[in-house]
Amino acid sequence: RIGWIVQESPALILPISNVYVGDKAAMQRSVNQVLLAFYIVHYVNRTLIYPFSVMRGSKPTTTFVVFLAFVYNIINGQIQSRYLTRYAEYEESWFI
Repeated sequence: RIGWIVQESPALILPISNVYVGDKAAMQRSVNQVLLAFYIVHYVNRTLIYPFSVMRGSKPTTTFVVFLAFVYNIINGQIQSRYLTRYAEYEESWFI
């Protein structure tokens, strides 16, 4: 469980931190806010809820696998959240 939380945590921490350092104009767009909120809610579930609700009696994970997943989630979390907090320009009509 601890390995799972560690490996998934960058995908939760980076988007939250990018909200504070991102472009304020990008974060004023409601489409960006909704997409980023979906991403954060998804990773709250994956990082904080899933390990304690589903992973009862699961097999141990090797440190190398945890490390690789951690690196992947750093890259994934940074790319997706940086795009939504700085560069994405969706029109409001995108919701329709």
